[in-house]
Amino acid sequence: SDLTETPPVWDVETGELLFTLDGHEEDVRAVSFIPDGSRIVTGGWDGTARVWDAATGEQLAVLGVLNRPAIMTAAFSPDGRFIVTGDDNGNVTVWDAAGLEKVRTLHSRTALVADLAFGANGLFLTAHDDGTARVWDFETGEVRLTLRGHTARVHQIDVSPAGTRVATSSDDGTVRLWDLETGDEQLTLRGHSYLVYGVDFSPDGRMLATASPDGTAALHLLPIDELVEVARGRVTRDLTDDECR
Repeated sequence: SDLTETPPVWDVETGELLFTLDGHEEDVRAVSFIPDGSRIVTGGWDGTARVWDAATGEQLAVLGVLNRPAIMTAAFSPDGRFIVTGDDNGNVTVWDAAGLEKVRTLHSRTALVADLAFGANGLFLTAHDDGTARVWDFETGEVRLTLRGHTARVHQIDVSPAGTRVATSSDDGTVRLWDLETGDEQLTLRGHSYLVYGVDFSPDGRMLATASPDGTAALHLLPIDELVEVARGRVTRDLTDDECR
């Protein structure tokens, strides 16, 4: 969603505007479909998350308390059973998607929750304005790992299709790749001249797309063998051993 109180829903094949989701009292910060496509959840600066019928645009439920605190991110779990929201007070709240009731609230030490993503084996991940990302156990609500390395707010987080790597984007102008099992930082990607917002793995995990307010989007090729082939095709002279390393 862009900054609007009434996010539009489009037909992907025709480009037709189907309807707008009219209900939030302030701009919508997050929007996500349930995996089967039947419902949509939105989160807004008005402090609510709202559930909508994806076929008609009818509002089905309002989650949260109006005007406190702002909902920064919201998404359905991969099995569609739960909705998870994150707010600017550092609360991560789990809701039952069928009964639309609160299950539990988790706290991230008052660090604003900017984004969330789901991994395999009952894990979900959150991005925070204190420069960290956290890996949570969905069943217990415990933090398994804290990913530290960024020097400014983490904007977005994505998990690779294989479920083994995590990518984070940050105000520090970098994108970082992490091992989801150990929390070790694997790689720092630089290239944007300003902070980085968007980060998204390709469906086959070979590419990582990033987007920045510097006006550019970038595609990063990740497999080392393919990178070596690209490098061989681009060099104009023999490289020294140090340069190769």
